[in-house]
Amino acid sequence: MMTVKLTQPNGIVDLSNRVRSIQWSGNSGRLARELTLQLVVSATDPSFAALDIDLFRPIALYDKEGRQLISAYVVKVSRDSRNNT
Repeated sequence: MMTVKLTQPNGIVDLSNRVRSIQWSGNSGRLARELTLQLVVSATDPSFAALDIDLFRPIALYDKEGRQLISAYVVKVSRDSRNNT
């Protein structure tokens, strides 16, 4: 299982249990890579309440052995109200 960690002002938040899908492109030998996440959000389940994710916050993707695959910054946040993501 992949692990996704977001650095917030109050500490590191593990988003792994909220990830619906992960798409990433590029490889470790290239500077330009992209990470796209769909997160589960629920208006009725407090454990999946909406998150405030600020732009330019550090985010990282790790493989199941804990090796960092991508270290990036949040550059876009959007909400798909049809899918609650």
